[in-house]
Amino acid sequence: PFWLKLCAKVLCNALRLQREAMGRKKRQAENVGPGDPADFRSKCAREEDSSEDERDNGEPRHYDIDPDIQELAYTFNIDPGLTQRLNDIMIEERQRTWEQDLARLYEILKDAHTPAAMLNLKLRDMEKGTFVGKAKCQATVRALARKHRLDKGASTKLEEAMSMREA
Repeated sequence: PFWLKLCAKVLCNALRLQREAMGRKKRQAENVGPGDPADFRSKCAREEDSSEDERDNGEPRHYDIDPDIQELAYTFNIDPGLTQRLNDIMIEERQRTWEQDLARLYEILKDAHTPAAMLNLKLRDMEKGTFVGKAKCQATVRALARKHRLDKGASTKLEEAMSMREA
């Protein structure tokens, strides 16, 4: 009957919304009977999976590793997966500021306790668009910081702000 189909559709949507809200993966039910609620859940999950396959079939593109990035990875002993991720982001999104970004990464990673973890954080910043490369006016900013006796944190923030204005 009609009301049974309507209830099933509403229940299916409610389960989908609950899974999305909880952030859990869909569970495929095995060996369930035809009238079992788990069978109903698996039917809903299969319908959603088929629609997701049509939407999300693009894989991240991997490029050959640039020698500059390979040198940075060798210098700081960065694993190949992180090196590939850095390479892909730099080629796809950071071509215009290549030299400044690499110079800034060298500065950041040489002071880091664990360079791989710090690089991972900076890659997230690059993906968000908040990473700032080395400023062209860095010498002027450092001279200003020295003149006014700014500490390292304040001078770094000032350099980042000035490099954002340059870009």
